[in-house]
Amino acid sequence: MSILLLIAILGGIYYLWILKMGKLDFWKLAAKHPQEAWDFFSNNKSWYIGSPPKTSGYIGPYMIENPYTGEWVKVYCIDADSALKTQDNFLKKFNV
Repeated sequence: MSILLLIAILGGIYYLWILKMGKLDFWKLAAKHPQEAWDFFSNNKSWYIGSPPKTSGYIGPYMIENPYTGEWVKVYCIDADSALKTQDNFLKKFNV
């Protein structure tokens, strides 16, 4: 029974880590391809650049560099499921 509790706690910690940090592979790839990442955030309705969405439950802020101006800006996602799904789509685009 205590093993199940430990697994549940570790699973919860991992899920919260993903919520806060996002997928590390995604952020590494976004740093390598800043223009593609910027276009991804700009063209995806799940992500907001600059200010948080008007809904509750959003995640972020995450910081990215605007490749056109060199400024660092905040990005937010409407929810964790959308963040994970869209990050997976971005990774698939680069066959990661």
